[in-house]
Amino acid sequence: MTAPGEVPLQPGEVLTRVRGPVITREVIAEFAQASGDHNPIHLDRDAAVAAGHDDVIVHGMYVMALVGNHLRRVVDPSLIRAFTVRFAAVTSVNSSLDVTITVADRSVGEPEDVVELAVDATRDDGTRVVVGTARVAVPVGDGRSANETALRGAR
Repeated sequence: MTAPGEVPLQPGEVLTRVRGPVITREVIAEFAQASGDHNPIHLDRDAAVAAGHDDVIVHGMYVMALVGNHLRRVVDPSLIRAFTVRFAAVTSVNSSLDVTITVADRSVGEPEDVVELAVDATRDDGTRVVVGTARVAVPVGDGRSANETALRGAR
C-alpha cells in the first residue's frame, strides 16, 4: 500500500485494496428507486431464480459506482481522463466487494505523464466481478517526479 502523499508510478504497485460494505436487499432497493431501474432480477427473488440466479443480483451500475468511488478516493477526480469496466460476473445480494487499484503502466509526457491503473473487484467468495482501467493525467513537477497532489492516499 502507498502512504498518503507518496506518488507510486511503478507498474505493479498497489494504490489501494479495500473491502466495500455488504450490499443488502435494502441497498439494492434504494438504488433501484434512485436509478429508476426496477428490473425484477434486482428486486424479486423468484424473477432472479427464473433467470438462472440463486437470488437477486446487484445493479451493474451500482457496482461501477462503488468501484468509481474507491478510485476517486485515491485519484483527484479532475485528473481522471478515462474509466472503463467490464463485468466478468454478477454480484449477488449480501456480497461485499474487494476493490484493488494497481498501477499498470506509466507514459512520460509533457506537461503531464499518463498513468494507467488496473481496477479490479472481487466478491468475498473470490469471484472477479469487475475488470477495468482508469487513465490518469499526472502533472509533472521538476525533473520527472510527479506532482504529489495528483494521487491521494485512500481515506
